Amino acid sequence: MFTMHVYTMGTRSYAEAILELIDPDRFYFGKRVITRDESPCTKTLDLVLADERGVMIVDDTRDVWPDHKSNLIVISRYKYFRMKRSQHYSEEKTDESESKSGLVDVFRILKEVHRRFFKVREELASKDVRLLLQEIAFNHETMSLVEKISLEQRAKRQRIEPVINTSSYLPSSRRCRHWFVRYGICTTCKSTVDESQGRAFDYLSHGLQLSHEAVAVTKHLTTLVSCSNEKKLHLVLDLDHTLLHTTRIPRLTQAEKYLIEEADSNTRDDLYKWKAPGDPLVFLTKLRPYVREFLKEANEMFTMYAYTMGNRDYSKFILDVIDPKQIYFGERVITRDESPYMKTLDLVLAHERGVVIVDDTRDVWPDHKRNLIEISRYKYFRMNNSRHSKPYSEEKIDESEGNGGLANVLKLLKEVHCEFFRVADEKELESKDVRLLLQEIEFNRINKEYFIR
Repeated sequence: MFTMHVYTMGTRSYAEAILELIDPDRFYFGKRVITRDESPCTKTLDLVLADERGVMIVDDTRDVWPDHKSNLIVISRYKYFRMKRSQHYSEEKTDESESKSGLVDVFRILKEVHRRFFKVREELASKDVRLLLQEIAFNHETMSLVEKISLEQRAKRQRIEPVINTSSYLPSSRRCRHWFVRYGICTTCKSTVDESQGRAFDYLSHGLQLSHEAVAVTKHLTTLVSCSNEKKLHLVLDLDHTLLHTTRIPRLTQAEKYLIEEADSNTRDDLYKWKAPGDPLVFLTKLRPYVREFLKEANEMFTMYAYTMGNRDYSKFILDVIDPKQIYFGERVITRDESPYMKTLDLVLAHERGVVIVDDTRDVWPDHKRNLIEISRYKYFRMNNSRHSKPYSEEKIDESEGNGGLANVLKLLKEVHCEFFRVADEKELESKDVRLLLQEIEFNRINKEYFIR
């Protein structure tokens, strides 16, 4: 597939000795050997007599190629002998896996670039390996992120093959648009990228930033994969007053203080006493009736996000209670750390046409009310504005499981899911929209109530 050069920062005598071992008949490299004698400080394609659009570089060190990073595939560094602060195969008497080694991974990329380059021979004059490498990197980052979002249980993760050609989203020029950035560095071109050029998604992976183009493409792909491969939509769930109610212990009334003893006794699976790290305050959290059944059934139809105005410590405690094995939410947890004032689907990597929101507060969703199912507010403990009626806690009763807020919302979610996937041809899914379905369901409900009266 390739005419090959050797390029080393070693001396010529070192290069000759190595080539005697790996290419004694000079079948692979011939006289195409560049050493530090010709290029002492950095490496350059100026010494390679081939058009740069048809040259690929495989090297473990990116910085030695200051002018040709777009031609470069960075291979994992092979360290057999002991180096400073590194694990080493030699003393362990093991070695890198042949089937999963750096060379195997790079070889897959080389074959893919070669295949795409020569796919249409009439277009060879316009082909450029730099654009192909950029496209492959984009495809890999996108699909990795789609899998991360779509597959909630690590043990069940399987490879999802791309169902769309992402090259249609790539720019036609060589100028990188920095789709995926980690800790301020573009994963494709390795240049520094300002945070204003995209949106942070630290909740999925610390230091991750996506450009606005990458967000749009990933949303589209995630919904496409989820609908086609899993027959799932996306569901964004609020925590407080939707799935549970939390209060500070000092706020309990005298008639509610029996709950402290019940929480300490560990005899109830719906009441929890806890405190956040570094916070002297102690809290009580009461799970809403039917919450476990709701999550289990909703998980069959939706990829779920938790979205709370609480902080990350709070959300971690709650999710350790309702999703200890990360079956339902995985890492898809958005808190006030990412969204301090209002809630937005801009942070949810799925197309809005396939996202349903369940929240007790409509006003926190200024731009996405059409996606919202407003659930009745769960108020178990006494609140400041509930002086005229006793709360469940003081009455020692609770919301109905079979006819409560979560049970009723689940019925609606099942209806939305059923109508969305009621298609004769799978291609029809691309025109389906939960916002229209929710509008239609609400219209039918109002009409029904009117005629009953």
